[in-house]
Amino acid sequence: MLSPYQSILHQLEKANSLDDIWDIAVNFFKQQGISHIIYVYCRAYENNTKDTILLTTMPDWWVKVYQDNDYAEIDPFFTHCCKSYDTLKTGIEYYNDYDFLSQVERELIEEASQTGFISGASFTMRKQGIGSDFGGWNLGTSLKRKDFDKLYAEKGEILRIVAMYMHEQINIKLNKDIVETKRYTAKILSDRQIDCLKLLAKGKRIQQIADILNIKPVTVDHHIKLARENLHATTREQAIARAIIKRLILIN
Repeated sequence: MLSPYQSILHQLEKANSLDDIWDIAVNFFKQQGISHIIYVYCRAYENNTKDTILLTTMPDWWVKVYQDNDYAEIDPFFTHCCKSYDTLKTGIEYYNDYDFLSQVERELIEEASQTGFISGASFTMRKQGIGSDFGGWNLGTSLKRKDFDKLYAEKGEILRIVAMYMHEQINIKLNKDIVETKRYTAKILSDRQIDCLKLLAKGKRIQQIADILNIKPVTVDHHIKLARENLHATTREQAIARAIIKRLILIN
């Protein structure tokens, strides 16, 4: 049986358009129990979203309400999630965890719960303040908090990596990152960098990787840092995604 990574690679080999990539993403996330899928990426953002990519499975009526009311200006995904690479739990099941949310932000989350999105997680691909581009994924479910926590504990790592992988594929297909793509494909990873990224992609932690490779944890960190630099990746997940896309690492 193909692993989730191998399955995505196999399907993307046949993808001829952005629609194909999006269908693959939707099918994959739904297989993992994600029912509400939002991908938003803003380019040259200057207090507006005129150059924004929006792909979503949210109901059409909600998208219209969101756009008609300029909810992007108060959406916690933009005002909070996109300011950090940390994964934040999202939806009405979690909003009481965040005392920094304003009243209008809370009301937006409550309104969004009418679509069935009550629990989820955000994955920032590039954070606000790093260049002019930022955005990422908000993956939601209709699960209660306890059940979503269980789902995330089991699948959070693969959801984040595949989200980054899909982000890279979407941007390449849109011909938005051609220059950057040429830059990071010009570099070759060392054997040790490949070993570390491959184990990291399998969900191994730094200490576990160090034990497997019989090296020190600080050395693992060093190899991963170099791999990120060679791939021009901001995060470990982005490095993994780019390495997989270019077949620099294969996940068994």
